[in-house]
Amino acid sequence: MVNILGSFAEFERPMIADRTRRGRRFKVQERKLIMGNIPPYGYRYVKKDRQRSIEGHYELDPEEAGVVTMMFSWVAEEGLSSRAVLRRLRELGIPSRHGRHWSWSSVHRVLANETYSGTTYYNKHEVTDSSRPPRANAYVRQEDRQAP
Repeated sequence: MVNILGSFAEFERPMIADRTRRGRRFKVQERKLIMGNIPPYGYRYVKKDRQRSIEGHYELDPEEAGVVTMMFSWVAEEGLSSRAVLRRLRELGIPSRHGRHWSWSSVHRVLANETYSGTTYYNKHEVTDSSRPPRANAYVRQEDRQAP
């Protein structure tokens, strides 16, 4: 009996995953809802409120939005690179979202994010085969190496 129940559970698991994936996709495509991501710098996420019939959505954060506007103006008007923008942010003492120093990847993420132009994506992944096979000796742990 346990084996039969296990077989049914094994069969049901991929079906549950498929239904979940299709449900999320429907919410994003048809109902235009935001699904499980961190809001871009300059925005904050307002949670769904069932009592007032408000769906979850992004809301502009005026303080962060001003920083984003400055960053894009430095790039557009002065022709600064992302590293130069990073230097300027640090010189001006402008904190990142979490109060720490800006990193190059954070600046690059803001400048390359299409959300600021009005386009957003859900589940933006592309799977490709590697053109080169993996090296046989790559990432070998120290204790696995042969002594000379």
